Amino acid sequence: MNSPHDALFRRAFADPVHAAFLLQLLLPRRIAEAIDWTTLTPCPTRFVDPNLRVKEPDLVFTARLRSRALQVRIVIEHKSWEDTWVVLQILHYVVASWQAEAAETGARGLSVTLAVLVCHGDLPWQAPLSLRDHFDIRGLDAVAAEDPELAEALAGNSVGMVVVPCDLARLTEPALRDCKLPPFQKLAALALQFLRRATPTQTVAALERWGVALRQLRVAPGGMEGLESLTSWLLNVTEIEATDLRDVLERLIDTTTGDMVMSTGEKLRAEGRIQGRVEGRVEGRVEGRVELLTNLLRRRFGTAADTVIDRLHAASDKQLDTWAERLLDARSLADVFAC
Repeated sequence: MNSPHDALFRRAFADPVHAAFLLQLLLPRRIAEAIDWTTLTPCPTRFVDPNLRVKEPDLVFTARLRSRALQVRIVIEHKSWEDTWVVLQILHYVVASWQAEAAETGARGLSVTLAVLVCHGDLPWQAPLSLRDHFDIRGLDAVAAEDPELAEALAGNSVGMVVVPCDLARLTEPALRDCKLPPFQKLAALALQFLRRATPTQTVAALERWGVALRQLRVAPGGMEGLESLTSWLLNVTEIEATDLRDVLERLIDTTTGDMVMSTGEKLRAEGRIQGRVEGRVEGRVEGRVELLTNLLRRRFGTAADTVIDRLHAASDKQLDTWAERLLDARSLADVFAC
């Protein structure tokens, strides 16, 4: 499901110049300083899964290190909610990118790959960020009690992958507001982190605090397009009315933004993407319920739950309630979704 959050994230950071700003801000310093960010190049990766669904990571880039002739691949996944099994999802993308690379380059060797999670939420990310965090720790502890060397050998030689977190929730609003991101990218990051659940009053107050960045965006190259994207996200996700958003942007920037806000609101309504504030709240609650149920199913049944994600997104409120109740006692996915 391409949520408004995913759409805004890709719109803001698909350009390698803008992605470089974000990655330098959030990656561990040792890695960020080693990469020559002027060589960052988009490298789209798509594959078809066994259920014939087209899959692709949010963003993929290649880059070279500053002092060495080594190319690295950076696979970026964006999450607006905490997904317990995100490591497995990213692993699928990494393996798919390696398979494509192997078919193209033969025996030259695969790229060193960084798996990066860009996330934002009410709290810092707590879910596992490595494959080993998903291992049967109690089982390994039991082995270690009898044979420590065997347990160490098993853990040390098991397949492993570590995801590098870029967690916006670990930044304060002033820190993010004062960072060196370009205006649109800064405002997108601020909105994703701080306005997803904001009331109209909170949204207006935040925009007033971000007035400098809004005015900088207005005069930047492509600024009006950036404002339109931000406006579209605000009207899609928050509860603010188009008239109220128009008033605050006209006050903070200039009167030319008013027509753009109202035009964007009318486009969204014509496309059925928003049906007023009440419908928007309902859609947001349903999306949250689907995400929660997906997470619980994955936690209970592992990656097998990925086969029913499309079904969850197409379900009615009543169906979601029924499946959530069945999950409490179900022994299999079939028990949850039995007719």
